[in-house]
Amino acid sequence: MRSGARRGASKAGAEVVADLRTFLDGAGDAVWRIQRPLSVAGEIAGLLQRLSGWRPRPIVLVARPLRVDGTPCEIPVATNLFAGLPLTGAFPRIAPVVVATSEAPVQEVVRKARRADLGRLPILHLPAAGSAPRLTCAHLVTCDADTGRDSTVLQRCLVKGARTMASRLAAGVGGTVTRWWARGEDCPCALWIGHHPTVIAGAHAGHWETAGGMAGEPVRLVPTLSHGGLVKVPADAEIIIEGRIPRRVPSRAGLTVSIEVEALTMRRFPIYADFGTGGGGLPRRASIRPDERSLAVADAVVEEVPPRFARPSASRSS
Repeated sequence: MRSGARRGASKAGAEVVADLRTFLDGAGDAVWRIQRPLSVAGEIAGLLQRLSGWRPRPIVLVARPLRVDGTPCEIPVATNLFAGLPLTGAFPRIAPVVVATSEAPVQEVVRKARRADLGRLPILHLPAAGSAPRLTCAHLVTCDADTGRDSTVLQRCLVKGARTMASRLAAGVGGTVTRWWARGEDCPCALWIGHHPTVIAGAHAGHWETAGGMAGEPVRLVPTLSHGGLVKVPADAEIIIEGRIPRRVPSRAGLTVSIEVEALTMRRFPIYADFGTGGGGLPRRASIRPDERSLAVADAVVEEVPPRFARPSASRSS
């Protein structure tokens, strides 16, 4: 099912591209748009836990997230994007197309050096579990040093500082990284966040061609500002984290690496995407219980749920 992802004409006659916001607009009443401020430090995760037994689960858009320190963040959080979305079936393979920066919404805003601060993003975490903020819905893009072929894989990343992350590399990526190291070079990379769910699912299942087939149109790629055509990212994503993986000696226990951030690019008014609960064969967030205060806030928010969402009889079960 392509879920309305196919390209069409807007009211103004301009071409419409499948992206996160066209998905949310097309989902209509299936989206619960929450105006109440919710903290990224447990409260949004607590709400998702309370909604985990709902069938169907609402797609959630938190319009006014709060940072860990309680200050408002201007970037909304979208989650539960795959709730009730069937993503199975046979799809054609559609090759991607490359566009210029001028045609890439994801490069409307550019922040480099010290301004490329991950703290600007509403990254979710569970402080009661002793965890740091972590990206759950980001795809890592790398390029093979020998062949020039790129790859994109779902990659969870732990935020260690304003411009530093740590990650245990997904299967198949380690060889690409170590080939750069063997040349005495850091591995160039980028992470993209937020897109139409069919593109996210297709990239997870295969590559750009699979994502294009599931979306019903070519994925539009744009060269990164830090690495040029060596590393290309979806032009219609919401947020890009450009960086590099510094070389080191790999261990037998697995390839856990640092990712040093060089630039953040994003739409003028981006939306941050988090997996929330999974769906369509995609991963779920770690099953960690939020703290009681966060769950109490979540219970209060659930009481405000619009009547169009069917509440299960035991919606407050743990």
